[in-house]
Amino acid sequence: MSYSERIAGWCARHPLWVIAFFLGASLVSIWGGTRHLGVEMDPVALLDPTLEWRANALDLRARFPHREDTIVAHVTGATPEAADQARIAFFEAMAARERWSVDSAGHADFFARHGLLFRDLDALQELADRLARAQPLIGSVVNDPSLVGFFQILRRVAEADAQQLPAWQPLLAQVTEVLQRIDEDGAPALSWQSLMLTEGEVATRPLLVVARPPAGMDKREALAQARQTLAEVRARAPQATIQLTGSIPLWIEEIDSALQGASVAGVIALFAVALLLGLGLRAWQLVLASMLTLIAGLAITLGFATLAVGRLNLISVGFAALFIGLAIDFAVHVGARFREERARLPESPTEVALGRALRGVGGALGLCAVSAAAAFFSFAPTSYDGVAELGIIGGAGMLIGWFGALTLLPACIALLPAVSPPQLSSTAVPERIARIAMLGVTHRGAVRWTVVALAVVAALLASQARFNYNPMHLKPKDSVALQTFESLLHTGPSPLHAQLLLIDDDQAAELAGRLTALPEVSRVVWLERFVPVQQEAKLAVLDDMQWSIGFSLPEERLQIMERPVAQVRTAMEDTTEALALRALPSTQLLAEAMQRWLERPRSAADWARLRLRLLGHLPAVLERLRQQLQAEPVHRSGLPPSLRTQWLDGEGHYRLQIEPAVHLFDNAALLAFVDAVSEVAPRATGAPMEYVYSSRTIIQAFVTAFALALAVITVLLLTLLGSAADTARALAPLLLGALLLVAAMVLTRLSFNFANVIVLPLLLGISVANGIHIIWRGRADGSVNPVASSAGRAVLVSVATTLASFVALWMSPHRGMSSIGALLGMGLVLQLLCTFVVLPALMRHGEGDRRPTS
Repeated sequence: MSYSERIAGWCARHPLWVIAFFLGASLVSIWGGTRHLGVEMDPVALLDPTLEWRANALDLRARFPHREDTIVAHVTGATPEAADQARIAFFEAMAARERWSVDSAGHADFFARHGLLFRDLDALQELADRLARAQPLIGSVVNDPSLVGFFQILRRVAEADAQQLPAWQPLLAQVTEVLQRIDEDGAPALSWQSLMLTEGEVATRPLLVVARPPAGMDKREALAQARQTLAEVRARAPQATIQLTGSIPLWIEEIDSALQGASVAGVIALFAVALLLGLGLRAWQLVLASMLTLIAGLAITLGFATLAVGRLNLISVGFAALFIGLAIDFAVHVGARFREERARLPESPTEVALGRALRGVGGALGLCAVSAAAAFFSFAPTSYDGVAELGIIGGAGMLIGWFGALTLLPACIALLPAVSPPQLSSTAVPERIARIAMLGVTHRGAVRWTVVALAVVAALLASQARFNYNPMHLKPKDSVALQTFESLLHTGPSPLHAQLLLIDDDQAAELAGRLTALPEVSRVVWLERFVPVQQEAKLAVLDDMQWSIGFSLPEERLQIMERPVAQVRTAMEDTTEALALRALPSTQLLAEAMQRWLERPRSAADWARLRLRLLGHLPAVLERLRQQLQAEPVHRSGLPPSLRTQWLDGEGHYRLQIEPAVHLFDNAALLAFVDAVSEVAPRATGAPMEYVYSSRTIIQAFVTAFALALAVITVLLLTLLGSAADTARALAPLLLGALLLVAAMVLTRLSFNFANVIVLPLLLGISVANGIHIIWRGRADGSVNPVASSAGRAVLVSVATTLASFVALWMSPHRGMSSIGALLGMGLVLQLLCTFVVLPALMRHGEGDRRPTS
């Protein structure tokens, strides 16, 4: 009597003790898991911290911690003033929160006062010339800061000669838009900043506010506070758009997506598995017993994960769906063989049928469990903690699932009403599938040569497989934080840039120059860059501007005046007539818009709204211009402390920020940037460098894992099958299926990534079980086509249930988990075809002369 038969017999005789043990273990595991199991979704954080590039990254983060655990508000507006007002409002509201650290480039007094010194000298001179030409009009509106004064300016513009009029086209166009949309909620106001300081273009560049919560604050609480502030600011700034991104929102939205996807996948997988078990085993008692065994095994594996690892990660978070799909195989094979024994000996008691079933499949189950566990455990020695942890959890889960099939499953079957003896023909694989499997027997030579041809073609295609280096592509597409992050890639300086730590001032200057000269680099920002170049010449221009325009600016903040409606209406009518006399599209459009305004009855509130839309931003712009004209020379020693600490630590380490010339959203640009920067600065770190270095580390880890899994499974097969030929027969469909999967990925343009790279080693452990059961059955009864037996039916049902769990995983909104499910599903179907067609072609008639032992 085999060990499995003895264990199952004891459990069948003492079912209540067994069930009580598993119930208690399950409840304790669920309690511990829900209270103590953590989650880590950063794939880079799951790598060995002793790796050189990883140590460099950790050193940078330790020296400049203000860049970690941040919430970034991305602010845009219909006008620069609208965006800036919203940015300041959000900045001040977050800074008012206790112990929050908040920064916003452009908000500090330093940049407000010295901003013009950071312009190119030519651009500054051009601005000076433009403001000098506009001085008479600026003086007029300062002398009469009312709608009357403004319309008088428009009238002077309308009466200007043909050569001067093109310079005022931006003003005419903006006033026209304001009047056309005056009755719309949230319509833009006239942007004096764009007219005076950005050459007539309405600048909508993104503005950023970077907020860092107090140390120790829960990340969800921090994000909730930021979102509350965001809602309050949005209500006061309808012309601006504010979206949150940064490490905290990205992390929380990803983890929520992954956990939701894993939970939904687990529930869908459970229902799908139950349905397929019903169709395959055709006995409610077996379905119920199998599902109870599966759920108990899942709960106990959760408890093991809590004790042994303590957390789930980007990859192991989907272990529930994987466990459901894989561990159910043990119950399926026991149940299918049990039905066959009930059909052969209908009068025998349940305990006898269970013993005979375990005698028939127990050895194969043990070999499959050890093989699957070995495939998972092969992940453990790798330097990628993400898969090492999945390997530990998954390997233990396979052994737990196998143990449950030998103990809890027989106990449940024995306790439930007896299964009615089925017809023997219903225990085998359907006839149409058996005929497919017979192709390998009747056309052995053709199938073998086809296999060789397919293997060669697949190997050639597999050599073109690609890896997606960007972990942002794993996050859910509907993540607001991700969408905001991606918009930053296209609307401003790339948030993906390299970083470098240097302690020597001269070396920093020398490396900054060499890096800037690279075609892949747009600029290098470090502390020295905040000292403007050509200051003497720029200050001379500012002195000239003081004489040409400065005397026209008010010494204090301009106050917009309210004039009687009758005066304003008269001024507007006169201006409308003057504009209508000019036969230009811009003047005609503005005249028509002003005429439509005048034709409708207007209340005092309407005129007040018009005054706010046309003149509301003027005082702030004039005040900003007045401050910037008073700029003084800037020296490194005079830089604000809050700015210095972002680029220089207390030990004298400079931080260099190396910005790419193009957006690093595709592999080619990312690799070109990383390779170019690393050649000049091998110690450079930062997101792009970490993406590529971690990917290369992970690829190396999985090559090791695949080779180790293959070696361990080969040794196990050789040892337990006792035949090199049978070992080769079991492995051949396995390797062919793996090659076909990679080839299919190339043809469908799918890439490996940080998550789905586990698929190939995992498929080894999953799919080897199919071949083992077929070979085991063929050796047991010597049949020509063992696929046609109950073993083939069990393989078919187990693949269907496993495929259902993978499809459920594929439906996850998290793209990393979804890609795991998609590739595992594709691989499982290909492995099944290889097992059912290729394996019979490799087997020989008469294998039953060597019966397996348990």
